[in-house]
Amino acid sequence: MKLTNYIADHTWLLVFYTVLMTFISLVIYVAPFGGATVDMLLYTNVVAFLLFCLYFFGGYMRRQGYFRAL
Repeated sequence: MKLTNYIADHTWLLVFYTVLMTFISLVIYVAPFGGATVDMLLYTNVVAFLLFCLYFFGGYMRRQGYFRAL
């Protein structure tokens, strides 16, 4: 399975991630605990994106069977 096919099969996951991060960023931005700076939003989004990439490509590698050899 190609990566493009895997992405096409998991489009719902990409949409869910986008909606979730938009909601979380909005909550952080308008939170009553002093408000968020752009740095805080950027840090949150970068960390969440990296974790999402690990999860997504880990699932792709598991589907390909890369972990069976380990």
